[in-house]
Parts: sequence; C-alpha cells; structure tokens
Amino acid sequence: MIVAYERKCETIVLHLPNGKFWRLQQFLASSWRRGLFRTLKIAAFEVWHDLKFGGVTGVVIPAAALDFTAEARAHASDYFPSSYLFMQEAFKAGGKDWRGLTFVDFGCGMGRALLFASTLPFREIIGVELSPSLAQVARRNLTAYYAATGKTSPLWRVETADARTFDIPPEASVFYFFNPFDAAVLAAVADRLITLARRAQRELLILYVKPEHEDVFGSRGFVRLPASTTDFALFTRATW
Repeated sequence: MIVAYERKCETIVLHLPNGKFWRLQQFLASSWRRGLFRTLKIAAFEVWHDLKFGGVTGVVIPAAALDFTAEARAHASDYFPSSYLFMQEAFKAGGKDWRGLTFVDFGCGMGRALLFASTLPFREIIGVELSPSLAQVARRNLTAYYAATGKTSPLWRVETADARTFDIPPEASVFYFFNPFDAAVLAAVADRLITLARRAQRELLILYVKPEHEDVFGSRGFVRLPASTTDFALFTRATW
C-alpha cells in the first residue's frame, strides 16, 4: 500500500542516527561548501517546488532499507532527493530546445526529477527505478500532479527495471542521473548510451547532478561542457 510505504519512508528518516536533524545537517554542510546565500536559495527552491508539486519526494532512505536484491544494493546509493535548484540550473545550462525530445531519468526514485521535467516541453519523460516501492510512489506522485493540474503532456511512464538492462528507447536523447549508483553500474549504462548514439547517429545530452563518478563519462570520450559546475556536470559527444 503506497500510503503505508510513504509513512514507512518518514519513519526510516526519523529513526536514522540523528535522522530528525538531517535537514539541519545538510543545511550546515551546504553553507560550509557553498556559502549561506546559495544554501538559502537551495532551501527556498525546495519549499516552493514541494508546494507546487505536492506528493512525497523529500525524504532520505538508506539503500539498506530499500527493496533491492543484495547484489543491486551493493551498487546502490542511498535515496536522496535531487535539488530543485540544481535541476533548474542543469536544464538551463543544457541550452537545448526540449520540444519533441524524450527524457530518461536513471534512478528516478520517487519521481522528483520527472515532476520537474514535466514542466518542460518534452514529448515523453521516462523514469527507471530498481526499487518497486519507490517506483510506485513515483507513479502516484505523477498521477496526482497531472490530475491536479489537468496536464496531459508530456507523456510519462515509470519503469521498474535495472538500469544496466533497461531497454532504452531509440528516440531518447536526454538522460538524467542524480548519483543513483556506483561507478561500475554507471559505466555499464554509459556503454549502452554510446551504443545507442552510434545506432541513432545523433547527439545525446547527459545531465549528471552530484557528479561523484564523472570520470566514467570522461574516460569514454564524452565531452564535459563548459557550463558544468561543481554541483552538476553536462556531457555530450563531439563525434561518434
């Protein structure tokens, strides 16, 4: 039952060591790294977009508490929601006309990036999530938002699948990652994206927020775009 799972998510957060203070801890850590003004801006974006989209996305869940297989858990990151500010900056820096494009979020969690992407003129937005429970919450969040706003586009779907074996649609060209897994899984996905680009003979754009393993793309010939920052990296390929 989804409501029960949402409550379970909240319970997990509150029962982590110092879990009830995680937002304060994140705020202080961000203030130290980015400065108080930028951290306040990040917080303001969180409040505004949570009110706009509703649903449940802003929780933290350790990978050990998610319904993964043991093998998948060894490669997974904790569930941590994407920053709305970083998403906005990454999409803006991407500098593309999103009309008619297909967007894929690998490790979509509860659907936060999909909700944000739904405000852009994509043809279709697709979430890929290994956890059945998180995927179901994402579906509920998107269904509720579309119903509340009367939206009919972009088309959307959330697939419960392993990123390493997910059947990437041939028309997909924009891919989002929020540090969902380790370098080994990211490498497997990057290799499949290269194969896709060669077959489709077109440029792909990678939006990688919290880019802890960005060398995976760099070592495979992806070009890091100048608009990248310490909070997100944008990659494409100059030639195939």
